[in-house]
Amino acid sequence: WGAISMIPRRFFWLLDAAALWLGFLGAYSLVPILQTWMQPGRFLYFSGLFTLLAPVLGQIRPLRDLFWIYLIVLAAALLVLPAFPDYGRLLYHSRMRIILPSVLAALSGISLVTLVTFALKSFDASRLFVVSFMALSALILSSYQLLLRRYFLLRQRSGVYAKNVLLLGQTSAL
Repeated sequence: WGAISMIPRRFFWLLDAAALWLGFLGAYSLVPILQTWMQPGRFLYFSGLFTLLAPVLGQIRPLRDLFWIYLIVLAAALLVLPAFPDYGRLLYHSRMRIILPSVLAALSGISLVTLVTFALKSFDASRLFVVSFMALSALILSSYQLLLRRYFLLRQRSGVYAKNVLLLGQTSAL
């Protein structure tokens, strides 16, 4: 609790929102490629997986029609990530304590998306898009935080965060 945060919490919220937006756009552009790879006789074709992740027949919906998915995942991530202790204090976290909350945030967001689509009986969104968005979101959230952690550790090792302290007294008392 006494540790000072390297980056303000609100800035981390912006970074999280940007990371999720990149995951959203990446999944949107990746789905047509994955659809071709998942066709019968192609590289990623598995009959059970193809029927499970197959989108509604036709093309993927326009980006503006899928924007609600981004908003739900963003809301879930901004609730889940700060709930973990020392959110934003990357210098004091292990790699696992950075990766796990990112994965849980993506899973909770996609869980809410699934709940909303089930409750509204609206299965217009491609399941392949939703799963791709979850995977890319977890990857991008983890990656940017691990990169920031690496940057802070390099700065710490170079002595940027060192403080000069003068101790006065007898040697036995120190």
